Amino acid sequence: AALSMRAERAGSGWRLTGEKTSISLGMLAETAIVFARTSAEGARGISAFYVSLEDHRVQRSPFSDLGSRGIGRAAIHFDGLPIPAEALIGGEGEGFVKCMQAFEFSRAIIGLMCLGLAAAALEEAIGYARSREAFGRPIGVHEGVSFPLAEAATMIRGARWVCYETLWRRDRGRPHRSEASMAKWWAPKAAVE
Repeated sequence: AALSMRAERAGSGWRLTGEKTSISLGMLAETAIVFARTSAEGARGISAFYVSLEDHRVQRSPFSDLGSRGIGRAAIHFDGLPIPAEALIGGEGEGFVKCMQAFEFSRAIIGLMCLGLAAAALEEAIGYARSREAFGRPIGVHEGVSFPLAEAATMIRGARWVCYETLWRRDRGRPHRSEASMAKWWAPKAAVE
């Protein structure tokens, strides 16, 4: 909520000035949703705009790190880019608030993505435990192997249900901030473990 990127009124539209940094796909994207300050300091002074990045007043600088190779991270500088009034998403000053509401939803979606990875890893481990033999028997028959696999399956299922509850609550217009926070913490933790 402390960003310095500015959008100032220009005729019937706006003019964007400032820099956004560490932007995923910044070197590749043709369009972007850009958050910029349109009024007083704080969260309520930030608006969101859908803009084209294909203009000579938009300069991009690639990052030279692992992220730049994987997702094209970049800094994007806006030098007075004119944008039409209809580029404003929602109402003026609603950008940050709307974004934060979407984060609650996206935390459950990201959690489910992490759990997809965890489930695939578990399936590989189970397959290995069934096919790898030691002393004439599959290693999966031993408690030292089967118990951790059962614990991992339990963690994945539990985390998945927290994500589902978050989405269920959101679909019904119920509060879901706590559940979204739980999903954000538990699902990646389960995937890593």
